[in-house]
Amino acid sequence: MIAALDLAERIGRHTRDAVTTVKRIVHTTRGHDESTAFTLQDPISNRLMTSPQAVAGAQRFTRRAT
Repeated sequence: MIAALDLAERIGRHTRDAVTTVKRIVHTTRGHDESTAFTLQDPISNRLMTSPQAVAGAQRFTRRAT
């Protein structure tokens, strides 16, 4: 499962939603210390990683891997 999530994350880095999410994270966390930035980042990145597209990609990967 860890490998599937890692793959989904790497693929997701190149999607429009992923790019938009990264831009939102950078804008939201700019100027904050690291601890606060991670706290602010988590809910934004979690929405992307639990999106239907990310879940479907991980499920396809795990079906092929087993």
